[in-house]
Amino acid sequence: MDRTEVFATTQWQLVLDCCEADSPVAEAALAELCKIYWRPIYFYIRRRGYGVEDAEDLTQDFFAHILSKQWLDRANPKRGKFRAFLLTSLKRFLIDANERAKTQKRGGSIDFIPFHEVTAELQYIADEGNQPSPEATFDTHWAASVVREALRRLGERYESGGKESIFRALKPFLAGEVGMSTNQLASSLGLAASAVKTLLYRMRQRYGELLRDEVAKTLTDPNDVDAEISYLCSII
Repeated sequence: MDRTEVFATTQWQLVLDCCEADSPVAEAALAELCKIYWRPIYFYIRRRGYGVEDAEDLTQDFFAHILSKQWLDRANPKRGKFRAFLLTSLKRFLIDANERAKTQKRGGSIDFIPFHEVTAELQYIADEGNQPSPEATFDTHWAASVVREALRRLGERYESGGKESIFRALKPFLAGEVGMSTNQLASSLGLAASAVKTLLYRMRQRYGELLRDEVAKTLTDPNDVDAEISYLCSII
């Protein structure tokens, strides 16, 4: 079977696309991987004892490493979940970090990662004592990244349908950040309470579908989706 067939519909496809040397497809694929997964990688490196600047450099360097043929040769979906494979790759990558630092400038030319977001480091500081290990930190922020991506896609759906204001109003109920009752929300939107409940039901349904899709992208066996969602929900 062609490798592209094996990787299709999963994040493994982004890995293959990343290795299209000097291609706009490669740049776009790497940007997509960085956008979704830089946080769990950065937080893991910080928990391993690296300072802020070193963690930023190593996170960027790790994504540059993804472009290497050696990395692709090991990127076999039969190894299991994309989450687990990426963490194993990161551990191996850090083992040789000191040697690489002697021979090349860290960070390479990767500039997709928004380290200027101060909230990332503040989140790390707030979370530092809540996780028993760097691996637990990685998994927790991986789960958060998956949820964040599903919410982003959900927001885009509402925006494209001209319902961005509805999404902003209902999102706190979806994210567990409720500051008012559904009756109060209905009043603020000028809608009946029953209409708001219907909107919430539909939003939760769409969100669930997108979350399943995001999780499925990181797996090769669709039968593992429910178990992976259950695990990620238990640690977030």
